[in-house]
Amino acid sequence: MFNFDIPLTHTGTDAAATCVGFQLRLGAAVLLGLLVGLSLGLLGGGGSVLTVPVLVYALGYDAKAAIAMSLLVAGLSAFVSGRREAVRRERGGSGVTGG
Repeated sequence: MFNFDIPLTHTGTDAAATCVGFQLRLGAAVLLGLLVGLSLGLLGGGGSVLTVPVLVYALGYDAKAAIAMSLLVAGLSAFVSGRREAVRRERGGSGVTGG
């Protein structure tokens, strides 16, 4: 549905049309991302459950690229969370309460 390919060079009025089209596609992606995040926050599901289908069917990404992006985001999130937990424990925090 949406195409995020951006030409490297712009000329004349085509540049303005491309810029507006990109802004609309980016806005749609951000809106869909917020909806997915809200629904997953309410349901407690894993992010890839809704993210991959949205990337493939609504934003037009290739399935392999959508899965790779989803795994990258999940991996980075797990790394950051794990690192924060390790630092918290080094400082003497305890348990789930973060005390």
